[in-house]
Amino acid sequence: MSKVISLRPNVIKDNKGAVYKIMAVASPERALNIAEVYYSEVKYGVIKGWKQHKRMTMNLSAASGLIHIATFDPKTNETIGFDLSLNNHQIITVKPGIWVAFRGDGENNILLNLASIPHDPQESLSLSIDSIDYNWPALS
Repeated sequence: MSKVISLRPNVIKDNKGAVYKIMAVASPERALNIAEVYYSEVKYGVIKGWKQHKRMTMNLSAASGLIHIATFDPKTNETIGFDLSLNNHQIITVKPGIWVAFRGDGENNILLNLASIPHDPQESLSLSIDSIDYNWPALS
């Protein structure tokens, strides 16, 4: 089973504004183990990362803007990129052991993390952005 999973939850649109579902009790196959929820601002053109969690599973979704997520699996040497926005509503689940970085590609970029454990600075590792070879797409 892959350590990076992409889910496309429901979007309910009407003329008053859309609702972007993350999880519903009625869909236990999508149930997330959530211990902490936080937003992270990602300024345009700025890359945050690389970070690897030893125990935390991250469930990432864009609350605003356009955010490019990059992941690197050191066991398979595979990199995968995802674009998150309200127009491309999905949840990217990043399991422990996977390196992750993200860049703000739009305006007012807000990344939501539904984390499996509360933040603990002792359980993660960090690398400089140049430490992992990833071909970031051009900014528009």
